[in-house]
Amino acid sequence: MEAYSILKEAGLNDSKYLIEAARIRASRGTSELSLSSAIEMIQRSPAFRSLSKGQADKYLQRWNRFLSDIGDLNLVEIDQGHLREHLEKRAEVSDT
Repeated sequence: MEAYSILKEAGLNDSKYLIEAARIRASRGTSELSLSSAIEMIQRSPAFRSLSKGQADKYLQRWNRFLSDIGDLNLVEIDQGHLREHLEKRAEVSDT
């Protein structure tokens, strides 16, 4: 629920914003929440469950691609370099 509350509090619904919001929140304290744990927590949230199947699948696909590209890091460890790495990998896939 922590990951979802961060997302809701920030008023955002995209993984890149979720990660940044979680990093900011976690930097104020100690958080060992991993990316995969955050994704699992979001999936259990009432708000996520209220999404259409298509929308939920779209988010999960994007988040799992990001997870696959950068690994299961703690949210506080994810930085702009990881986002760039992910975007570069997505661009390579798109080119092929």
